[in-house]
Amino acid sequence: MGSGGWVLLLGWPAVLAAVVAFSLAVARRSRTAAIAGCLLAGPMFSYLSLAPRFHWIAPVAFGLLCILAWRVKRSGRLAVFLLALPAMILVAWLAYAVLTQ
Repeated sequence: MGSGGWVLLLGWPAVLAAVVAFSLAVARRSRTAAIAGCLLAGPMFSYLSLAPRFHWIAPVAFGLLCILAWRVKRSGRLAVFLLALPAMILVAWLAYAVLTQ
């Protein structure tokens, strides 16, 4: 992967790919796409869990995404939205923090 390979695992391309995968998973009710989204989002949430501010929030948000991946076929739109909400808020806040620096 080289010295810049971590950007693909933790950077914005992986975040964008995870968002696309979860969007496809919800639209098609596809567990495979949701699992792919979890795999792509995992390194970012692991990294965020090391920050003191997100020590508990990031693992909980990632855990809810994993539950979403498991329940995407059987859950209604409101349940899917509520399971994804903490992760969406965390990613939106992170994007805001990066863009305003």
